[in-house]
Amino acid sequence: MASYWPPNIQRRTTRKRILRVKETWEKAFEPLRLKGWGLREPQRKVGQLILDTINKGGVAFGQAGTGVGKSFGCLVPAILSAQDPDLRYRTVISTENINLLNQYYFKDLPMLVDVYGEVDYARLMGRSNYLCMSRLQFSKNIDFDLTQHETELQTRLSSLGEGDRSSVEEALHYALSDADWAMMCSESSYCADNCSDPEQCFALKARKKAQKSKIVVTNHALLAADEKVKSMSADPSEAQGILGYFDTLIIDEGHSLESVILSQYTDEVQMWKVRETFKKVSEALYHAQGVSKTAPPIDMGKLEIDFIKCFDTIVEFFMEYRGNESWDYLAEPLCMKSVMMATPELRDVMHRYESDVPLTLEGIALSLNEVSKYLSKLVKDDENTERLSRKAKRVIKTGASRSKDEAKNIITLATALRTEDGIVSHQGLRGINVYGYRDRKDNPRIKVMSEPLDISIKAQRILDVRAVCIISATLADPTDNMSFRYTKRALGLQDKENVRSVIVDSPFDKKNNQLFYLTGGEYAKYPGTQFSHDEALELIKASNGSSLVLFTSMKEMLGFKETLDFEKKQGRFNHSIYMQSKDVDKRILAELFKKDTNSVLLGSSSFMTGFDAAGETLTQVIIPKYTNPRFDTLTKQRMDYWRNMGFPTWYQREGLMSFLQSVGRLLRSDDCYGVISVLDARVANPSKVRDSVKLAMDYLGSDSTSDVEKVRSFYGKHQS
Repeated sequence: MASYWPPNIQRRTTRKRILRVKETWEKAFEPLRLKGWGLREPQRKVGQLILDTINKGGVAFGQAGTGVGKSFGCLVPAILSAQDPDLRYRTVISTENINLLNQYYFKDLPMLVDVYGEVDYARLMGRSNYLCMSRLQFSKNIDFDLTQHETELQTRLSSLGEGDRSSVEEALHYALSDADWAMMCSESSYCADNCSDPEQCFALKARKKAQKSKIVVTNHALLAADEKVKSMSADPSEAQGILGYFDTLIIDEGHSLESVILSQYTDEVQMWKVRETFKKVSEALYHAQGVSKTAPPIDMGKLEIDFIKCFDTIVEFFMEYRGNESWDYLAEPLCMKSVMMATPELRDVMHRYESDVPLTLEGIALSLNEVSKYLSKLVKDDENTERLSRKAKRVIKTGASRSKDEAKNIITLATALRTEDGIVSHQGLRGINVYGYRDRKDNPRIKVMSEPLDISIKAQRILDVRAVCIISATLADPTDNMSFRYTKRALGLQDKENVRSVIVDSPFDKKNNQLFYLTGGEYAKYPGTQFSHDEALELIKASNGSSLVLFTSMKEMLGFKETLDFEKKQGRFNHSIYMQSKDVDKRILAELFKKDTNSVLLGSSSFMTGFDAAGETLTQVIIPKYTNPRFDTLTKQRMDYWRNMGFPTWYQREGLMSFLQSVGRLLRSDDCYGVISVLDARVANPSKVRDSVKLAMDYLGSDSTSDVEKVRSFYGKHQS
């Protein structure tokens, strides 16, 4: 197996040394037991799985329900392997959301270090999570209100800790809005190529600390970015990337790793973005003139005009092709189209769309590649770099990188236009799709998305580590006999040897403390939705508030908020109402809800993961509409692909995993109880949605009812 340790310092560990790490969880847990912690069987299974994987190498898959104690199960083996003098393994622990990441860093690790002894550990987040004083000084010239923040922070630099948002807010005694933070956080486009002073830049200081630490807690996005950086280096022995080299990788919330990698490798082509690239490349060529007279004879202005014409032709074609269909709902593969009865106008634009546009795009891509090679060679030449200023080097490097990336995207578009389904094999199998929108002046615009259908090869590189442990509360596939078959295939691990797995259920009493309510269809649906406002109101009153209502549509959320406001005005509803919106910080909203017992929180899919509100604060999760993936052109492409790969239930699986994450917000401790209310009218009759919900209920092992009176009795029993 390949390793993230470079060849010149590759470790070769003997069997004798490997066995120095505790072989059994009982032995590993002993220091905690002596401190009064109880040995729990579910946690033992997870801990033993990870111990075995660290000791023997290979891959482990573990499904561990809420309350198992998987964070200790992950951390104790990591600490022991870091402390062993013959091993000194480095471990990276990756999570999806910031709440769990902070739990590991601020709560669990300090507690365990106090028990097991010292070990160097660090937290590393994306750049945008750290303050950038240089950017704040620049931004205050745009927004004068930031001047006071900049003045206060300058006087308190020594008390800012790691420079993350919470530290900054603590220093200011003020909760920053997302808009304010966006103008003072670190950003790669503001400081290209990490040219900041490492002694002043919080993001770079955090990276340096992480690379020196034995245990690093990070997130999935940064883990994927780390592999990108490492793979770009020509010399593996120098490619430390972002996280440095490591021996063990523990993926918590492993169910979300595939979607994060998909997002990382999704490319977007929009007019304004490409024009911004042309601007950056032109600026780089201007700076290059000072040291080189051999620039390629390429007119960037003409390239930009040619690209604009190509994009305009694509817009014109789809407007003619779709006729009177709404432009805002445009979601089509970028490919050749078959038209039976074409009008003269459509035939004309179709010829340009299928013949002229691909040729022009290929020419633009070739020119950009030529420019990229020229700029890259220029900046690598020692004689030239001595004559370039620091700013010029940065601008030229940015121009070289941007021109190369844009050339890749543009050639992908040209290739897609010669296919019949918009699926190309550039950089792996990808779906190339066109989405329509309107700008502020109501002009029709498009964005072209290049989205991977399968990231297994990329995931394989990320997971190419001596020991890999993938853990989640929802990892096994309920549509495939609770197997890990899909996860293995999606992450490129299907052919791995030395694979272990375990499924451990939550220790909470779901039979008595959790109830499913499925709408029986007696209540009238609210117009334009799949659920009844009256039914939702009855259920919220039955639980005395303390409800999280999860929406998939902002329009439906606003409609229900109007109903609640009306009921409150009439004196028939006395609970506080909190609603997620663009103007409200999600963190603040969550804290308000937790502090205001018996309130109601209306949220979107972002509350389906990483949100914990134990006890009386949350006793009901309401699902107005079952959360299947949006059935758009990309979903169809993925469905076809995974069906051909032997996974015919892929679409059902995606919806079911999202649903299980949503309902997992409810039971978070032994004291928790509550009702999962599914109000989607489709569950009242035979349907695929009903089948999926039934599958979830069987998996969770909770009773169900369609009688609101039984819901009231359930709450009466637990609240008495």
